Amino acid sequence: MRIKIAQRKTLPRTIPLRVINLILKKAHEQEKCAKTNNQRLIAMRETAVLELLFATGIRVSELCGINIEDISLQEGYLLVHGKGNKERVIDIENYEVFKALENYKSAECNANSQFFFLNRHHRPLSDQSVRLIITKYAELVCTEQHITPHMFRHTFATTLLEAGMDIRYIQSLLGHSSISTTQIYTHVTARQQTLLLA
Repeated sequence: MRIKIAQRKTLPRTIPLRVINLILKKAHEQEKCAKTNNQRLIAMRETAVLELLFATGIRVSELCGINIEDISLQEGYLLVHGKGNKERVIDIENYEVFKALENYKSAECNANSQFFFLNRHHRPLSDQSVRLIITKYAELVCTEQHITPHMFRHTFATTLLEAGMDIRYIQSLLGHSSISTTQIYTHVTARQQTLLLA
């Protein structure tokens, strides 16, 4: 007779807010220090990517798949194409995010592409490119933590939960089909509270 032993689920790893603030600050600094138009465009794209990841909690694949028509800066919303072709609308309420997107959009004027985020060859930005951007800034702020795009999503969710946001609302923002998937973040915040009290 075989006995099944329930495996302990690994809790999502988050990024300390101090590190995220350092990364975003460094990205904005890179824009100001850019010496050429090309360097400035790259810095604007990187800032927009990092700001959007943290402010919306979207998946890296969703970010790379954003079309120009999916973002309405006038009305302040982003249409996200999630898993299983499910769509959800996220309001862009943070001024820094709005400004980063606006700056990049005005600088990137390649009319031949339908995609919002483009690489230097004017092709859609890839998952790997986003990972390299994150690694670059993690190194620039001298953090030893290995940071992935999905950790921005985890940090977004736990930050909202700690702020008292309704878990059903967080579920809709993340595009989870099941509430049980979102509920794992309650364990993360409980663990963080335990560590603070220890």
